[in-house]
Amino acid sequence: MPDELYFVYGVEQDSIHYRGEYVPDTFLAGYWDDGVALLNPHVRTAEGEWEAWYLAPWKPGANRYRSFWDLAMDELRMRYAR
Repeated sequence: MPDELYFVYGVEQDSIHYRGEYVPDTFLAGYWDDGVALLNPHVRTAEGEWEAWYLAPWKPGANRYRSFWDLAMDELRMRYAR
């Protein structure tokens, strides 16, 4: 997966663009609705936060976020932006 496809976050991201070779090293942060939240130690912010992934059986690939904070804030926006 080339960096120009991998390092796209937000609405432009395609969930199939993730690096499967990172999966064995991820940390299970918890269960989230019908999926799981994983932390990826291979990609870190300048502050040292690990990239966060959301995987669910109905979603191809993974939604990736720069940090767990970004994942949680996106979830809150989706739940309460009605």
